[in-house]
Amino acid sequence: MAEKLLNLKFDKEYRQYLKEFGIVAYDGHELTGLTKSKRTNVVSVTKEELEAVKDAPKDMYVIERTNFEGIIIWQSEQGAIYYSSPNKELTKIYDSLREYLLA
Repeated sequence: MAEKLLNLKFDKEYRQYLKEFGIVAYDGHELTGLTKSKRTNVVSVTKEELEAVKDAPKDMYVIERTNFEGIIIWQSEQGAIYYSSPNKELTKIYDSLREYLLA
C-alpha cells in the first residue's frame, strides 16, 4: 500500500527491513518505516520532502530525516542511498541500505 501511495517501488532491502522491523531507531538515527506517526512514516515523510525538495527524483523515498542542517537521506528504487541538504545537489553516498547502516 505504501508503494502505491508513493507511486514507486521500494528497493528489496528496504522492503525486507519493513517486513522484519517496521521501523528502527539506533545510535542517534531514526529511520522511516510503516508506523502511524506522521513524523516517521515513510509515506508522510517522503511526500513532505518531495514538496520541499523540488528537484528530488520521483523514484526516491526518504529513509531518514537527520534533523541536522536539513539533511535528508533518500533511497532510490534501485537501492542507492543519497543525501540532500538545502542549497546543495542531491549526492549519492552509498550503493545500498546495508552500506548506509554499517557506516
